[in-house]
Amino acid sequence: MVNSDSEKCTFNADGAPNEDCRFLDDQTGTYLASLMYKQFLPQVQKFCDSPDYTFGDPAITHNAEAPNRQNIECASMSIWEVLRQHSDFRNVSDTFVGGFRPVNFQPTFRILKRRSSTAPLILVLDTSASMNDFQRLHTLRQASYNLITRVLNDDQIFAVVIFNSEATLVIEADTVGVERDALPNRLPVQGLGHTSIASGVMLAIQELKSSLPNYAGSNMIVLTDGEETVEPRLTGLNFSELAGITVHTIAFGQRADSILEDLAIRTGGRTFQHRDESTNLFSIFTRLAVQDDSGTVEILSENFNLTNSTRRFFMDPNSGDQISILITFPQYHLSKSDVQVMKPNGDVINSTATLPDVYRSVLAFDLIEIDSEVMVGEWQIRVSYFDTIPPMFMGTMHVVTKRLHGIQKLPIQIDATWALSSVGKIEIQTLYVAVSQGYTPIINADVRVTVMVPNGPHVPLEVWDDGVGPDVRSGDGVYSGFFTQFKGIGRYSVKVTVLGVSKVTKVLLGVFVGQ
Repeated sequence: MVNSDSEKCTFNADGAPNEDCRFLDDQTGTYLASLMYKQFLPQVQKFCDSPDYTFGDPAITHNAEAPNRQNIECASMSIWEVLRQHSDFRNVSDTFVGGFRPVNFQPTFRILKRRSSTAPLILVLDTSASMNDFQRLHTLRQASYNLITRVLNDDQIFAVVIFNSEATLVIEADTVGVERDALPNRLPVQGLGHTSIASGVMLAIQELKSSLPNYAGSNMIVLTDGEETVEPRLTGLNFSELAGITVHTIAFGQRADSILEDLAIRTGGRTFQHRDESTNLFSIFTRLAVQDDSGTVEILSENFNLTNSTRRFFMDPNSGDQISILITFPQYHLSKSDVQVMKPNGDVINSTATLPDVYRSVLAFDLIEIDSEVMVGEWQIRVSYFDTIPPMFMGTMHVVTKRLHGIQKLPIQIDATWALSSVGKIEIQTLYVAVSQGYTPIINADVRVTVMVPNGPHVPLEVWDDGVGPDVRSGDGVYSGFFTQFKGIGRYSVKVTVLGVSKVTKVLLGVFVGQ
């Protein structure tokens, strides 16, 4: 047992542990149950049962006196006692011998979608005329280039389809290592034509099935900024054609077709929104293309004003081994800017240095990429702008780290989820923000949420991990809040910032996030 500071637990005069103590599970014990407790423990293989059916075997016998959620919410019954009340098990006692120990009760599984950090990925991107507005196509080119050059693995299968009035395959399915340099020249600089999302989706399905013998488990990312204006349309799509393919959708702006959410939900995918004033697209691409165990972590993603801006971010020992800083500019503004990155030791990386691996301008992308080993401490990014005419658009900064030498300690991560995918006039929406280090909750953090609404200024939302109101239980690392300030019909998205409070914010060892 340890306290919340991971130090040795102290005991009261009566022999009971101090109230700040936490139980740490034995990683080498002889226990076999229970899967309902913590399924990731190495020895856990079975559900617990009552002594009547376990013949007193302590490795799988339920402890009815333990102060846990199972006993509180299930009247102190074991897992199998609850399961046997279900119709799946109620009338099958003759298939068991020695109580309810199964003899021939091995389930069979059929894999429909295989999750992999190198699962095939195909982008389906809108290049219609409306994508010229607000430099949307420019932003899309930057984010796509960053995805294929900085995020994806060399051996990952990758393809790109673009669509406007019709669809075009611009990069055939192949490994990223082969196609890495092809993308900048194949995404158009100017948007043209109308919008047919279904054309892009149908061509993407055709490319996956014709190029990959086993396409099951593939991911498709569909991005558009408008509604379908020409045939074919998604309403006529045969969804059985998408069996085995997970479709994630990105609504670029407020006017993207509302069928995007349905397309993602029906295929088990996720749906996102990118606003013209945000940096979401880079983060979304990284989130969808990279699996949680890949070692890639986003540290910073935000806008900056080109006129003399400074941003700071902090790197801790768990951040990774290599840091990649990507700075993007409005179209054709790179030559009028200077960027400096200052390391914690005071060393400066200057964008005007003649180092080909440090400074790069790619066609009209206007970006700077900097690679360096991670140094613990505070980093600074400084941008100076030399033109007397102020730019119309802002730049963006993105800091990503990669772990090259295996996982020593997992980084802290954030996952925000709306309770409902859509709400009516009289419904209340709830936001859940899970803050964790792997499976372990982070408690007493300062979690700040901003809700981007369809009409009007952004709305702040308070979330708490106190077990009150929408928060199910206190101190489980899930911060919750009700949202009621709806500003009309449209998409609502959130931006979450988590700050640590000195000597208050803690990693709560011995507890599973959400427990």
